[in-house]
Amino acid sequence: MEKREELERIATKESIKRLCELAIGATKPKEFTLVFDDLTDITKYGVSILEKLKNHFHIIAAARRIKIEHATFLSNFERIELQPLSRPETLELASRLAQPFAERIEDYEAFLNRVWENTQGIPLFVVELVERLGKEPVVSLEVLHEVRHTASKSEIDFSIPLIIAFSSLMALRYMGSELGHHSGAFRLLGGVALIVAIFSRKIFRALKRRFV
Repeated sequence: MEKREELERIATKESIKRLCELAIGATKPKEFTLVFDDLTDITKYGVSILEKLKNHFHIIAAARRIKIEHATFLSNFERIELQPLSRPETLELASRLAQPFAERIEDYEAFLNRVWENTQGIPLFVVELVERLGKEPVVSLEVLHEVRHTASKSEIDFSIPLIIAFSSLMALRYMGSELGHHSGAFRLLGGVALIVAIFSRKIFRALKRRFV
């Protein structure tokens, strides 16, 4: 009973330093490899722990960024910077990840295109976005528009403000008929705005690439 209580006392947050000392004492140098999946938000206390571990264990760690004041433990690390995937590689990764729910995707090409646009080839974001979409009962075009990975920025649709602006310019066409010899320029601007407004939906749709 006393032994169990001792182990429970050691295995507390306040005893992490002690646990590291026990791990070092129970293993040979470079005998094991420690893997940390994300050290982006590492604390000063965590840095002090890694300072002790790095000279005894092999360490593989990933991070999006490390604060300069926390980078002291990286002195003997080999830094490998992962570049975003190319578009074909991103689509291949998304296709493989989406295989379990491919039959629930209404527009597969739009799905792949959405993954590329929203992640720009960053593997972590690709995996996260596809996993989120995979939880939806049906991956419709509406779902593709709404679901994003956690680090993405909200998209702003300027199509409606632009249509309103062009529609307002159409009024110049009618104002021109009341301005005598100055009417030509106003009627021209109003006419151009009218044409753009008529075909605006097709124009905005064409500007947004939907196919791979």
